[in-house]
Amino acid sequence: MTTHDAHIRAAEMPAMPPEMLVPAKPTPTVAKATSNGYALTPRSSAPVDMLSRRLDAVCTHAVSALEIAAALEADGISDEKCREDYGYDDVFALATELYSRVPLRTTRYSGRRIFTNAPGRNIARGLLFALPGLFYFVVEPMFPSRAAPVALLLAVMAGWGISQVMAIIGHTLVGRGNRSGAGMALGLILVGGLGLMATAGGLAAMVTGWNHNLVAACFTQTLYIMSAAALLLFERDRLLWFSLVPGVVVSVAYLAGNPLGLTREVAVGAIVIAMALTFGSAVYTADRAYQEGPRNRARLGRADAFRTVQFGIYGVLLAALLAAPMLHSAATHTPEDSPSLLGAAMVPLVLSMGVAEWQLASYADRRNRAMDLAPDIETFSKAAWRNLLVAAATHAAALFVLTSVTAVGIAIVAGHVPTDVAELLVAYLFLGAAVFMALVLTTWGRISMVLPVLALAVAAVWLPALASPHATQLMTIYLIASAALAGCLLALGWREVRVVSNHGA
Repeated sequence: MTTHDAHIRAAEMPAMPPEMLVPAKPTPTVAKATSNGYALTPRSSAPVDMLSRRLDAVCTHAVSALEIAAALEADGISDEKCREDYGYDDVFALATELYSRVPLRTTRYSGRRIFTNAPGRNIARGLLFALPGLFYFVVEPMFPSRAAPVALLLAVMAGWGISQVMAIIGHTLVGRGNRSGAGMALGLILVGGLGLMATAGGLAAMVTGWNHNLVAACFTQTLYIMSAAALLLFERDRLLWFSLVPGVVVSVAYLAGNPLGLTREVAVGAIVIAMALTFGSAVYTADRAYQEGPRNRARLGRADAFRTVQFGIYGVLLAALLAAPMLHSAATHTPEDSPSLLGAAMVPLVLSMGVAEWQLASYADRRNRAMDLAPDIETFSKAAWRNLLVAAATHAAALFVLTSVTAVGIAIVAGHVPTDVAELLVAYLFLGAAVFMALVLTTWGRISMVLPVLALAVAAVWLPALASPHATQLMTIYLIASAALAGCLLALGWREVRVVSNHGA
């Protein structure tokens, strides 16, 4: 038993003099007997034992020998000193010995953790994400052009990229206690985005000759996604619900047979009002956040800027992957075609994002409890992996139920489920699992791992479509790419869940 073993056990025993406590045994060394059956023995004077005590804080909490090696080098211990003073060939050999002989000392949280998981609100966000999809079915028929659905979906992709940039900037600043700075940064992005969208919209209308209403709808959609990102960041879900009410009510009435006799222009006007309310609410929320605390500047370093760019690319790639079937369908169908059922296939995935947020928070809660209770690193790693599987399985089960209900609904409306729609429903099952694992990995700061895998999946889907737009096997390729992406991200999750530093409470 090492001196650290004795130290850990001593912490659970009655107060004693400062010497180490070990069970009393016949030993060749002289020891003083005590009334409670333990003997006091002197500390080891071996050089490695003395070094381990001096670096106690590092050795007992290191999750790899490399951490101890870095501490040794910072302490001025060179390879030559390792050979002369400790009898090891180099710093890494000495670090490996310290790592193997000194047990990990888990730090249990002594107080009561406050868990902030809100399942109701998280699940409701899935519906909140899906509601704006109603607007598409009202607006799209107004633009009888093959370019219209493509333009609208491209606007959504751009909005996803910008919203990811806003989210990472906001969360970075809020996480550092600079809520005021986050409000200022997001407010400036929103106001700047309004000017940029107006300018870009005018230029697009002039260069492409697109209908001015179509251009306005595209960039209004992008502005809406930006505004929603700001509201959700500051947890103003109710304000976003309220802002969407005019557009949702009129869209549902219009799509339900238009019992009120509304013209499509009136329905579009209600949607515009909803978008304007969302933007105004977002600017108001950002300003309130700026006014609440000390007015600190929004300081971001180079590493923050690099991570922000990464998340912007991540948002665009993810949107490109999810929207690929709809873009392909919109580009290959004539304007006279009825709205494709492919759009309905995305509904389960969008709704399941609320469950994904809930399970992500639940996993963090279970992980923290496991961290409090685990006696060693191996036990904690197993518990963390089990909890991650539970979270992923719960999300997958919810997505499966939503997909089944959607398939039944499509069968009732269309009389059957078309083959391409059935394949897309299955593909979105795999993509849902992939998106959940991507959320977990990015939460752990592993965006650099996710991006290459996601880029390969996008390339696998888009290159065949560009090479042969009318190929019949495109949906099959999409299904295979989705399954492969889910498998790769799950494998990355299995590897990363074992890294203790990913689980900081």
